[in-house]
Amino acid sequence: MCIRDRNTATAGGITSADFLNISVSARHAALGGASWAISNDIASTYFNPAGLSSIEQPGLNFMHNSWLQDISYEFIAVAIPMKTNSTIGVSASYLHMGQIDTYNMNDQQYGSIRPYSLTAIASYSRRLSGALYLGLSGKYIEEKLADIKASGYALDMGIQYLINTFTFGFVVNNLGPKVKYDEQSYKLPSSVSVGSSFSPINIPITMMVGTKVAFTGETSFSAGMEYNLGNALNLRTGLGDLGIDNQSNMVNFGAGLKFMWGRIDYAFNPGQDLGQTHFFSFTINFGKTREINFDKNPLSNNDKEEL
Repeated sequence: MCIRDRNTATAGGITSADFLNISVSARHAALGGASWAISNDIASTYFNPAGLSSIEQPGLNFMHNSWLQDISYEFIAVAIPMKTNSTIGVSASYLHMGQIDTYNMNDQQYGSIRPYSLTAIASYSRRLSGALYLGLSGKYIEEKLADIKASGYALDMGIQYLINTFTFGFVVNNLGPKVKYDEQSYKLPSSVSVGSSFSPINIPITMMVGTKVAFTGETSFSAGMEYNLGNALNLRTGLGDLGIDNQSNMVNFGAGLKFMWGRIDYAFNPGQDLGQTHFFSFTINFGKTREINFDKNPLSNNDKEEL
């Protein structure tokens, strides 16, 4: 199914499994997709697996996206830091459209279908030095529309580097063979994303920019900003899809509230022709905290739960 997401940098072009371009994090969506390559929370299993090395405590993340019309998108992920410099994570996403009635040429209803798209991901990240992280993810992808069902496999590879108050990220997403639908085969929405962030010293603001270069399609740019009110509340805004023709470039808004056991995040896109979009994310932390003896990612000045 070919779907474009207005809440994150998109790949564009005629490809299969375009649902992989939709953000699975309220925090990332609020930032307009600018944090795709520099992600460093549990959702990094989906964005850039290198970011998993920044996690200090095991956690579970849920996301619900009330997308266009009756389309909804669900995401669940768990990440566990190891005693070594490694972190493992698994996640799954599921896009569903409910029941859709089908009609014949005489406009008579004769049944219904329940189309869906899903992916399952296994990720591994390792810190090679105090400032360099590498990550790798393997994906299983499946889509169904009416009586046509297709599946495929893909690979994500990422790197992140921290220096002072800057973070730099690079990730290649969705490398894999074509997916065959009946008699036709289509490429996956493969892309390269690059991003960076800057957190001024003694100012609770993080600014970030990112670009996404699709192997099939257009190149897009995005920018976002997060303001930290103490250790509990974060306000965010971002603008994505810059440089893509015929995109509304609507501004995204969002907020996050941190608790002792985790955090709640929300993002909103006002939309234009297709209506509003809402994201809700929930993160639950559990288990012991891993001691990390290196400088923390400055993406969030006062918050342990990073991007």
